[in-house]
Amino acid sequence: IIIQNLNITNFGTGIYFSNCTGSTIQNVTTNLNEYGIYLSFFSSSNYLTNNTINSNFYGIYFYTPFASSNNLTGNTINSNVYGIYFSSSSNILTSNILSNNKNDIYNTGTTNTYSLNQLNHSITNKMLTFTDVARAKNLNDTIIFNTSMFDANGSACSTCTYTVTTSPTETVTTTR
Repeated sequence: IIIQNLNITNFGTGIYFSNCTGSTIQNVTTNLNEYGIYLSFFSSSNYLTNNTINSNFYGIYFYTPFASSNNLTGNTINSNVYGIYFSSSSNILTSNILSNNKNDIYNTGTTNTYSLNQLNHSITNKMLTFTDVARAKNLNDTIIFNTSMFDANGSACSTCTYTVTTSPTETVTTTR
C-alpha cells in the first residue's frame, strides 16, 4: 500500500494501519485530528517519509508491541500533544524535526533507534521532552545521548544550559 500526497484535517484518525507490512506513507499532511497517523496490530516494516504532522493529539502513534520495525525519515512533527508515541520496539527514526510538541517523543517500547533528529522549541516552551521509560539498564551501564543546542536563530549556543533528570534518580554525567 502506498498513501501519498494527501491533506487530512479534522478526523478522529487521519491514517490508520492494522496488519500492514512494507507499506509507505509519504508527503501526507495531517492537521487537527486525534491521531495523525496510527499504526496498530502487526503493522511492521512500514515507511513514513516526508510527512507533516500538525496540531493533532497524537502526531504519530504506534500501538502495541506488534507495530514494530517501522522507519520514520524526514518527517516534520509540530504542535501536537504527543509528537511520536511508541508502545512498540525496533523502530528507526532518522532526520525528523519535532517542534513545539508538549511531549516530543514518548517511548514505552524498547530498543527504538534515533539518529539525526531535531527537537526544536520556541522561546515559549520551557523544556523539550524525550521520555524513554521501558529500557531495562543495569547498574553502571553507560547510555550515550548526544545533544546539540542552538539559539532561536539556529546558531550554536555555547551559553545554553540543560538539565538531565532520571527516574528513579541516577547519577548523570554530561559533557559538551
